[in-house]
Amino acid sequence: MDSLQTLNLQGNAFSLLRPMTFANCTNLQTLYLDNNAISVIEPGAFIGLNSLSVLNISNNVIPNLENGTFNGLENLRRLNLSNLGIQTITPEAFRGLKKTVFLDLSMNRISKIKANTFKDLPQLRTLSLFSSGIKEIEGDAFSGQQHLLLLELRNNTISKLKKNTFNTLISLSFLNLSSCSIEEVEPDAFLWIRRFIIA
Repeated sequence: MDSLQTLNLQGNAFSLLRPMTFANCTNLQTLYLDNNAISVIEPGAFIGLNSLSVLNISNNVIPNLENGTFNGLENLRRLNLSNLGIQTITPEAFRGLKKTVFLDLSMNRISKIKANTFKDLPQLRTLSLFSSGIKEIEGDAFSGQQHLLLLELRNNTISKLKKNTFNTLISLSFLNLSSCSIEEVEPDAFLWIRRFIIA
């Protein structure tokens, strides 16, 4: 299947992605896996997809993003992980995604964004986390995100913005914290942000 560039597998009944599932689709650029019943993505499932640029896995049921989930996707640009019921993101879950510029994690159940969660996404420009059940953002949660331009955090329950929450976001131009039930903002929570819009 060397000539295949787009594969649409939306709306089927997949529950598991095994290693090397797409190994023969070496020139695939766009892959739609949304609206299935996927609950587990085994490490190595995307090995062979060296040309993939767009991956949509939204609207499945994947509570945990494990280490090595996205191995083999070194050229991926856009990743949609919205509405998966994600509760935990392991420290190396995004390892290898060095060219990803867009990440959608909205409508999940991530109660805490831990420090260095996005450290393996150095080229990220847009990060959407709206309506994801977030209650706490640790200091340095966005460490390594010097190129991030847009951060969407609306409709969460973040009662307190901690010191250094956004301290590495030197390129940020849009930050949405509306409807987040914020009660306290610690000094220097917005340190090093050169310009931002709270919408």
